[in-house]
Amino acid sequence: MYPALKRSGLSLATAALSFALSPAMAECVVDTYEIALGESIEAPLSPHLIAHIQKAGEEEIIISIFNDATKISSYTRDSYWNPDNGWATPRIITTDINDDGIKELFVGTAQGMVNSYYWMLMSTENGKWHQVEDVSDPEFCRADRGYNTGVRSGPRWIETYWAIGENGIPFRKYSQTVVNNAVLLRVIYAPDGGVISQAIVAGDHDIFTSSPTYMASVAPKGDDAPIYDLTDKHEVARLKANTPVELVGVDKAYSMFLVEYGNGKRGWIMLEDISYK
Repeated sequence: MYPALKRSGLSLATAALSFALSPAMAECVVDTYEIALGESIEAPLSPHLIAHIQKAGEEEIIISIFNDATKISSYTRDSYWNPDNGWATPRIITTDINDDGIKELFVGTAQGMVNSYYWMLMSTENGKWHQVEDVSDPEFCRADRGYNTGVRSGPRWIETYWAIGENGIPFRKYSQTVVNNAVLLRVIYAPDGGVISQAIVAGDHDIFTSSPTYMASVAPKGDDAPIYDLTDKHEVARLKANTPVELVGVDKAYSMFLVEYGNGKRGWIMLEDISYK
C-alpha cells in the first residue's frame, strides 16, 4: 500500500505530488487539503471547474461545484474525523483517476483508529457529477487508470483495486482479503458487481498478477483430518496427514477452506487442519 498522504497544520495550500509514469498517464498529480471548522477552500478540478468546500459544523461539510462563476452542483455530507485519533480536520483529495482532464474529488467523511473514509465525486460525459460510494484510504498514481483502497474489517485486511469502466465510472475489479498470515482470498469481479472467480493465493501475492493454484497439505497432527460436505457440512471423509490438497476458497466465517483432493473431489476442511507450502 502507498504511504498515506499527510499534511501538518491547517495551511490551505495544496500539497502536490508528481510521479513519472507510462505514456498512458504521463503525470499523476495528487493535491491534498485540510479544512477546519468554519474554514473553506477552493480546489481546482480543471481550467473551468472549481470545488468550493466549507466546513459548516462539527459534523457537516458542504461541497459546491462551479463552472467558471456558475454553480452547477451542491452537496452536504456528514464529515467527522475524531480529534482523539490525531486527525482533527477532514482531508480533501483531488486527482484525475480516469485521465479525462477533470480531477475527481475525494472528501473525508469519517476517520477511526485504522480506516479513513472518503466520499468520491466525479464528472461524467454529460457534465453531471456522479456520487460514488465511500472508499477507505485510497491510493493513486498507478500506471493504468484506477486506484487502490485498503480497509480493516475486524481482524481482516482487505485490499481492492478499482478499475475504470467503459462508462468512465470506477468499479471493483479485484479484491484480496487476508485469511491468515500464509494466504489470501482473491476475488475477481465483473463491472456489474458479480463475482467472476475466486482463488486462494500466497500471502505475498500481488493483486495485479494472475492467481496460480495454491497447493497445501493436511497438517501432520496425528489424527486424520475430517472433510465436510459442500452443502450441509456433515463429515464425508477423512484425509491422512500430508495428503496434498488444492485450496479453492474459504467460508464466510473464515473458519474452513474449500479444498480439492483425490480425483477432483471437493469438501470443507478446518483451517487448522491445513499445512502450507
